[in-house]
Amino acid sequence: MICGKAAAAIRGIPILNLQHDTRVTLTLPGKPHTPSHNQWPIIAHYRRASLPDSDWEEVCGYRITTPERTFTDICAIDGELEGLAFIEAALRAGYRKDTFQKYLDDRRGEWGITKARKVLALARYGIDSPSETLAYYLAAQVYPRTSIEAQAQMSIKKPSGLYSRIRVDLLLFGWLVVEIDGRIKYGGADSARVLFEERARETAILSMGYHILRFHPSELIDKLIPTIAVVLNQNPHRHSPEKHTVPDLNNPPLWASFT
Repeated sequence: MICGKAAAAIRGIPILNLQHDTRVTLTLPGKPHTPSHNQWPIIAHYRRASLPDSDWEEVCGYRITTPERTFTDICAIDGELEGLAFIEAALRAGYRKDTFQKYLDDRRGEWGITKARKVLALARYGIDSPSETLAYYLAAQVYPRTSIEAQAQMSIKKPSGLYSRIRVDLLLFGWLVVEIDGRIKYGGADSARVLFEERARETAILSMGYHILRFHPSELIDKLIPTIAVVLNQNPHRHSPEKHTVPDLNNPPLWASFT
């Protein structure tokens, strides 16, 4: 059976995969056992673990682990961050935390369940991409989680004169906006319009008294925390404009129903 990140990919749930792992992790059904190494396909890695019939299903012609088992395996194999990226992507795709919670509750004491329970407790609804999960996770390792908000909402005035409700990826300390590029694609007939709208959005946020940092997903590991540190050093006494609202991401937000 296909498990871990490969199972997530088959199901269409985005993953982080910071290590750019191209192996397909497999688990044989039933009690823990694996074939001899000389029988492993080149791209395959067999995991010695118990796999009851209730933990796998057929999707698109492939036998893969259930979403709940996939989450548990990713936490066990790839660690907390990869597990968090998967579960937040799954929640964004319409899955519910209580389904995963019940799976973990029913397996208390089994290997890997404690780690998965910890990760599930951190997970939030409404996160748009694994890159946003990564940015929040990195910032939370350095700064108190209470000073970091995901998907903060603001009301901005558009060039047309109408007001629009927007969301920013991260808001730190009440005034520092972190935006992760990648959701908007440039190129094609609409590129000029996209660039104009993005610039207008940025100008509106700045005019309300917020500071904006932009990163490509590939820059987050090396540049996010050092850049935040520089900005904090330059603005040691800056206060929040308090022109935003913070959504409750412990439950599915309204916007997740329409996108």
